[in-house]
Amino acid sequence: SVSNERTFREDFRSPEEALEKLEPLLDELRDDYTGKHADRKIREGFVKLKFDDFTTTTAQQPMKEIDRRAFRDLLSDR
Repeated sequence: SVSNERTFREDFRSPEEALEKLEPLLDELRDDYTGKHADRKIREGFVKLKFDDFTTTTAQQPMKEIDRRAFRDLLSDR
C-alpha cells in the first residue's frame, strides 16, 4: 500500500482545520504515487484518525485514482 501520515502537535479546533491539513497530505501522496508507484493500481482510499485518547476511526471507499473530493468526503464523514 502507498500512504502517508502526520501527527500534529495540537488538536484541530474544527473540521475545516482538518480539511485544510488534508490538502498537503494529498499532494504528497500524489507525488509519491506518480514518482515511485505509478505502475500500481489504486483500489481504495482511506482516512484514519487517531485521537488524543488513542482511539481511532477509519473511513474507506473504492477509488481508481487519488480523488481529492472523495478524500474530503471521507474526512468529513468522520
